[in-house]
Amino acid sequence: FSGSGLRDTTRIAGSPPDLWKEILLQNRTHVLQALEGYEKSIRSLRTALFENDPAKLLKVLKQGNVYRDKLDRYIKHQNPSL
Repeated sequence: FSGSGLRDTTRIAGSPPDLWKEILLQNRTHVLQALEGYEKSIRSLRTALFENDPAKLLKVLKQGNVYRDKLDRYIKHQNPSL
């Protein structure tokens, strides 16, 4: 599953732990909300695979596409030069 983006995806793990401890604690509420969303997404994916359900799997993957499109639009809106 890993490609050339793995290094970028894991760069935070190479940062000073004390720095990220403070960032996470300062943003605790928002981080917990984000983690809830990630957990829900992972559970949906796990369920679709466990049940061998192509329709559920496709639904999860399409939701990922929608999220990615929204993220791309947001980034472009924030920085039109991209």
